[in-house]
Amino acid sequence: LTHALDQELLVVEAPLHLVRLRLPSGKGWQPTDFCCQVDLSLLLPTLHSLVQARQDGAPEITCQRLTDALQAYCISQLESCGVELVVVPVDPLSSLLVWINDHLHQPLALVDLAVAVGLSARRLQELSQDRYGISPMELLRQQRLEAFHAQLLDPSQAQLAVAALLRRFHLPNSAATRHGFEARYGQSPASLRKVGAKASSLS
Repeated sequence: LTHALDQELLVVEAPLHLVRLRLPSGKGWQPTDFCCQVDLSLLLPTLHSLVQARQDGAPEITCQRLTDALQAYCISQLESCGVELVVVPVDPLSSLLVWINDHLHQPLALVDLAVAVGLSARRLQELSQDRYGISPMELLRQQRLEAFHAQLLDPSQAQLAVAALLRRFHLPNSAATRHGFEARYGQSPASLRKVGAKASSLS
């Protein structure tokens, strides 16, 4: 069992079968580190019934019932071995990092970050300072710098000027940005772009 953000149970029957079953929203496995043999002999027949129903154009309610039965079967078999499905506590800062990565091309303020994870701006500030020692907006700036750094090294972005890439990630074209970049990566954006171009020409 893997306790991942996408909350999926992976069922493997080596070497032929891999089945992904999405868990109910907000739920996860306890314990997450699990190693034992579980009888899932009805898994593939039930899965085949579901696939056949979809291929035959069965009503959606029929397919949903088969899906629910498949999920319930796997859960019951695992629970019989002492593995429980429990509510997973939400980590707002982990959720924030994922959300930020999906919104780097947008202008964002502190209130946007707070709304994204359902916290007040003050509470988000407190959590970010406690865990990372920096403000949420500095966390955003670091994520923007990471994305900017990656695209400087990306040969497919070589035609874009450094200033254009800065605008893409809403980073000011300023001495402060350059100094912050150099402190993080050990060289200026322009120097790093040359390194990327040289590596691309050699490959």
